Order: sequence, then structure tokens, then C-alpha cells
Amino acid sequence: MKPGRFSEFITAKSTNPDFPESRLRVSGTIVGDIQLSPEGISFMITNAGTDSAGSTPGARRVYVINHSEELPLYIDNAVDPNGRLNIVVNEVTKGQRYELVITPKDVSSLTENSNGSVTISTNNPTQKTVSLRYTIYLKK
Repeated sequence: MKPGRFSEFITAKSTNPDFPESRLRVSGTIVGDIQLSPEGISFMITNAGTDSAGSTPGARRVYVINHSEELPLYIDNAVDPNGRLNIVVNEVTKGQRYELVITPKDVSSLTENSNGSVTISTNNPTQKTVSLRYTIYLKK
């Protein structure tokens, strides 16, 4: 299986005649060479474009971690295709660890909660792109 989230069913057989077979859902994440920590982020914003304390919503930090011992990691770019987030990429440990500092742009035009994904482009041939899920919650 390739890196990422998965959800599959397995069938377990039993010698119990009342329950000869059971289907079980198995869900998880396969970690490849590149891991995101955390795997998703969220922001809570009021109608005025501030957080619940009346401040501009704070930055979220996400770490991109390289588990490959053979290939140094390089991030080519990190973008929000929806254009809702500002993203700054900082190299923490050369070829091994990056920090993404993410803040919402002006979201005053949003009328409902919004989901999206940040696309992170890398030099890793098996994980050329990695996605970071985000949600912007509007508090009314």
C-alpha cells in the first residue's frame, strides 16, 4: 500500500457456529518517507475575521519530517489551491525536517465552514506531493 490514509474491511472466520464469519473495518495511516505532524489543522474565526478572543487567528505550525535515510528532503513549495492560507516554509534540520507556519488570509468573505488541503511538493519520488487537511470554522 502507498503512504496515506486507508480504510478497508477484513473478514475473520470463526469456529463458533453462531458467528462463522465477521467483517471488521480497519482504518489507519501508512507513514512513508515523509510524515506530517499534525496531519490536519483548524482555525476558529468570528464574523469579524478574528478568533474567539478578538485577535487575528494565530499561526499553526506543522512539521514535515523525513524518515528516509538515503534521500534528503527538499520542499519545492507549499500552496493552498483555494488561496485561503498564507504559508511560510522554514528548514529546521537540513534535508530532514521543515516547519510550515500557516495563517489564514482575509476570510471575511466566507459564509460557512470551509475545508481544504495544502499541497506540499517534495523531491521524494514516491511522495512527490503530500496533503495537509485544514478546516476554517466560522463562529457566528
